[in-house]
Amino acid sequence: MVGLNAVLNTPVGSTTSGNSGAGLVAANTTTAVGSGGAFRILNLVPDTQISTSAVFVSTTTTSFVVSGLTVGQVIPVGTDIFQLVGGQLQQLGVGANVATAATVTTTGNTTLTISAAVTTTPTAGATIALVQSPEVLVKLNFGVHNYYAA
Repeated sequence: MVGLNAVLNTPVGSTTSGNSGAGLVAANTTTAVGSGGAFRILNLVPDTQISTSAVFVSTTTTSFVVSGLTVGQVIPVGTDIFQLVGGQLQQLGVGANVATAATVTTTGNTTLTISAAVTTTPTAGATIALVQSPEVLVKLNFGVHNYYAA
Protein backbone atom coordinates (compact mmCIF):
# COMPACT_ATOMS: atom_id res chain seq x y z
CA MET A 1 0.00 0.00 0.00
CA VAL A 2 2.89 2.38 0.59
CA GLY A 3 3.36 4.51 -2.51
CA LEU A 4 -0.17 3.94 -3.79
CA ASN A 5 -2.80 6.63 -4.21
CA ALA A 6 -6.05 6.60 -2.25
CA VAL A 7 -9.44 8.26 -2.26
CA LEU A 8 -11.57 9.32 0.72
CA ASN A 9 -14.56 7.11 1.51
CA THR A 10 -17.18 8.56 3.87
CA PRO A 11 -19.73 5.99 5.00
CA VAL A 12 -21.86 6.67 8.07
CA GLY A 13 -19.99 6.74 11.40
CA SER A 14 -21.31 5.59 14.78
CA THR A 15 -22.95 8.02 17.19
CA THR A 16 -22.81 5.30 19.86
CA SER A 17 -19.05 4.67 19.80
CA GLY A 18 -17.99 8.01 18.30
CA ASN A 19 -16.02 6.21 15.61
CA SER A 20 -15.62 8.09 12.37
CA GLY A 21 -16.97 6.62 9.17
CA ALA A 22 -14.23 8.21 7.08
CA GLY A 23 -11.57 6.01 5.59
CA LEU A 24 -9.15 5.70 2.70
CA VAL A 25 -9.57 3.30 -0.17
CA ALA A 26 -6.37 2.43 -2.01
CA ALA A 27 -6.65 3.06 -5.73
CA ASN A 28 -3.89 0.49 -6.46
CA THR A 29 -2.03 2.90 -8.73
CA THR A 30 0.87 5.33 -8.47
CA THR A 31 -0.31 7.50 -11.38
CA ALA A 32 -1.31 11.15 -11.06
CA VAL A 33 -4.39 12.46 -9.29
CA GLY A 34 -6.71 12.36 -12.32
CA SER A 35 -6.90 8.57 -12.20
CA GLY A 36 -5.33 7.78 -8.85
CA GLY A 37 -6.81 9.70 -5.95
CA ALA A 38 -6.34 12.72 -3.78
CA PHE A 39 -3.91 11.17 -1.30
CA ARG A 40 -0.57 9.32 -1.57
CA ILE A 41 0.13 6.72 1.15
CA LEU A 42 3.56 7.49 2.63
CA ASN A 43 3.80 5.07 5.53
CA LEU A 44 1.90 2.66 7.78
CA VAL A 45 1.42 3.27 11.52
CA PRO A 46 2.96 0.23 13.26
CA ASP A 47 1.45 1.06 16.68
CA THR A 48 -2.06 0.17 15.49
CA GLN A 49 -1.29 -2.78 13.20
CA ILE A 50 -3.26 -5.98 13.79
CA SER A 51 -1.41 -9.26 13.24
CA THR A 52 -3.02 -12.65 12.80
CA SER A 53 -1.09 -15.91 12.75
CA ALA A 54 -1.87 -18.66 10.22
CA VAL A 55 -0.23 -21.74 8.72
CA PHE A 56 0.89 -21.83 5.07
CA VAL A 57 -0.77 -24.46 2.85
CA SER A 58 -0.15 -23.46 -0.80
CA THR A 59 -0.01 -20.58 -3.28
CA THR A 60 -0.60 -19.79 -6.97
CA THR A 61 -0.12 -16.55 -8.92
CA THR A 62 -3.52 -15.27 -7.72
CA SER A 63 -4.24 -17.08 -4.47
CA PHE A 64 -2.65 -17.82 -1.11
CA VAL A 65 -4.07 -20.67 1.00
CA VAL A 66 -3.70 -20.73 4.80
CA SER A 67 -5.22 -22.65 7.69
CA GLY A 68 -5.67 -22.04 11.40
CA LEU A 69 -7.86 -18.92 11.18
CA THR A 70 -10.93 -18.37 13.39
CA VAL A 71 -14.35 -18.87 11.79
CA GLY A 72 -16.02 -15.48 11.26
CA GLN A 73 -12.74 -13.60 11.08
CA VAL A 74 -12.60 -10.97 8.33
CA ILE A 75 -9.41 -10.45 6.31
CA PRO A 76 -9.77 -7.02 4.66
CA VAL A 77 -8.34 -5.77 1.36
CA GLY A 78 -4.73 -4.62 1.77
CA THR A 79 -3.79 -7.10 4.49
CA ASP A 80 -0.07 -7.77 4.03
CA ILE A 81 1.20 -11.36 3.97
CA PHE A 82 4.54 -12.21 5.62
CA GLN A 83 6.37 -15.38 6.64
CA LEU A 84 7.67 -15.50 10.20
CA VAL A 85 11.35 -16.55 10.08
CA GLY A 86 13.40 -16.55 13.27
CA GLY A 87 11.03 -14.09 14.91
CA GLN A 88 11.30 -11.64 11.99
CA LEU A 89 8.72 -10.84 9.29
CA GLN A 90 9.93 -11.83 5.81
CA GLN A 91 8.18 -10.17 2.87
CA LEU A 92 7.00 -12.74 0.35
CA GLY A 93 6.97 -10.40 -2.64
CA VAL A 94 6.32 -6.81 -3.65
CA GLY A 95 2.58 -6.19 -3.55
CA ALA A 96 1.79 -9.59 -2.03
CA ASN A 97 -1.30 -8.54 -0.14
CA VAL A 98 -4.98 -9.45 -0.03
CA ALA A 99 -6.81 -8.12 -3.12
CA THR A 100 -10.35 -9.23 -2.19
CA ALA A 101 -11.78 -9.22 1.34
CA ALA A 102 -12.45 -12.67 2.77
CA THR A 103 -14.46 -14.00 5.68
CA VAL A 104 -13.30 -17.27 7.23
CA THR A 105 -16.15 -19.78 6.90
CA THR A 106 -14.47 -23.04 7.95
CA THR A 107 -11.89 -24.31 10.41
CA GLY A 108 -10.01 -25.82 7.45
CA ASN A 109 -8.21 -23.99 4.66
CA THR A 110 -9.00 -20.40 3.67
CA THR A 111 -8.11 -19.16 0.19
CA LEU A 112 -7.10 -15.51 -0.06
CA THR A 113 -7.03 -13.70 -3.42
CA ILE A 114 -3.72 -11.83 -3.69
CA SER A 115 -2.79 -8.79 -5.77
CA ALA A 116 0.61 -10.10 -6.89
CA ALA A 117 2.27 -13.50 -6.97
CA VAL A 118 4.66 -14.26 -4.12
CA THR A 119 8.30 -14.39 -5.15
CA THR A 120 9.37 -16.35 -2.07
CA THR A 121 7.28 -19.48 -1.53
CA PRO A 122 7.15 -20.56 2.12
CA THR A 123 7.70 -24.18 3.06
CA ALA A 124 4.60 -26.24 3.90
CA GLY A 125 3.48 -25.61 7.46
CA ALA A 126 5.41 -22.32 7.78
CA THR A 127 4.00 -19.66 10.12
CA ILE A 128 2.35 -16.82 8.21
CA ALA A 129 1.58 -13.37 9.62
CA LEU A 130 -1.39 -11.52 8.14
CA VAL A 131 -0.85 -7.85 9.03
CA GLN A 132 -3.63 -5.26 8.81
CA SER A 133 -2.76 -1.56 8.95
CA PRO A 134 -5.85 0.46 9.93
CA GLU A 135 -3.91 3.75 10.05
CA VAL A 136 -1.70 5.28 7.37
CA LEU A 137 0.23 8.50 6.92
CA VAL A 138 -0.71 10.36 3.72
CA LYS A 139 0.03 13.53 1.80
CA LEU A 140 -2.13 15.45 -0.64
CA ASN A 141 -1.27 14.78 -4.26
CA PHE A 142 -0.16 17.66 -6.46
CA GLY A 143 -3.06 19.65 -7.91
CA VAL A 144 -5.58 18.69 -5.21
CA HIS A 145 -5.07 21.45 -2.65
CA ASN A 146 -5.38 25.19 -3.35
CA TYR A 147 -1.81 25.66 -2.10
CA TYR A 148 -0.73 24.09 -5.37
CA ALA A 149 -2.92 26.34 -7.55
CA ALA A 150 -1.00 28.63 -9.89
